Amino acid sequence: MCLPYVLPMFLLTQGSPLHPIMEVFMEITLTGTIHEGTYTAKGVYEGIVFPYFVHIPACAEEKDNCALIVMHDGLNTAEAWAMEQLAETGEAPPCISVGVVSGTLPLEGGSPRGMRMLNYDMFTRDYPDFIADELLPYLTETYDLHLSPSPDLHMTSGGSSGGISAWNIAWYRTDSFGDPHIYPMGMDARDRARLDY
Repeated sequence: MCLPYVLPMFLLTQGSPLHPIMEVFMEITLTGTIHEGTYTAKGVYEGIVFPYFVHIPACAEEKDNCALIVMHDGLNTAEAWAMEQLAETGEAPPCISVGVVSGTLPLEGGSPRGMRMLNYDMFTRDYPDFIADELLPYLTETYDLHLSPSPDLHMTSGGSSGGISAWNIAWYRTDSFGDPHIYPMGMDARDRARLDY
């Protein structure tokens, strides 16, 4: 099933002067399939539940050796769409996007405890190892992903705390990931749209 994901309109103020590239992001529809689910960790994060999204674009459905981008704080539709466009023009290989949300620890008789700081903000290899050794093998098997084994075709991205986790993954897991894409969260979409590039 193909699910369209539309960039929320509340990010853009009507009547504001926008950079032309932002007009493209006002309504993005991804091709292919988007899977959504949760994974309960078994290793160092035992019992923590991680929501995830897996986007397999139409151009990657019948391909082997696809590139991979692991995003933090869910599926960034603008990044997934950009990777689709690059694949369609031949400037990049087909790319499967995985969006991970920081986990929560269910507590019996209480409210779930958010684990964002533990997952994203610690400068340790726990989260990178969880992503590379536990979550990605599960997703690869569950959704029959045909990923390239080359770390040069695996990227991680995030902003703010998600950027810290992207950096940690690229730093600790050079065997699995190449470059991180890190962006600051000091500006929202309206501010970035008004920049004169």
